[in-house]
Amino acid sequence: MEWISINDKKPQTRQKVLVCFTNEYKQTLLTIAEYIGEKEVLAEDDLSPDCDDFCEYDEEKDCYWTPAGWYEWQYVADINYFLDEQVNYWMPLPAAKV
Repeated sequence: MEWISINDKKPQTRQKVLVCFTNEYKQTLLTIAEYIGEKEVLAEDDLSPDCDDFCEYDEEKDCYWTPAGWYEWQYVADINYFLDEQVNYWMPLPAAKV
């Protein structure tokens, strides 16, 4: 599999992928994340109720959206944290061996 630049293409919304990003200490790191596009996921379907300040309100549709961006995927906690770091590349996850 090849790395895909985020400038060339983004994954489908909610698709779990491997991402490569650089943190504030200039370290290159890998994690599993999912991308959420602009106004594609309602906040009530994705975020916990205590995230009111994080949502984006849409006056026209009178609803709240999950902010667009990358969310680190946490398998055990099933809580996805917004990645403040700049994601540079992504690739599909390899198929699991069963």
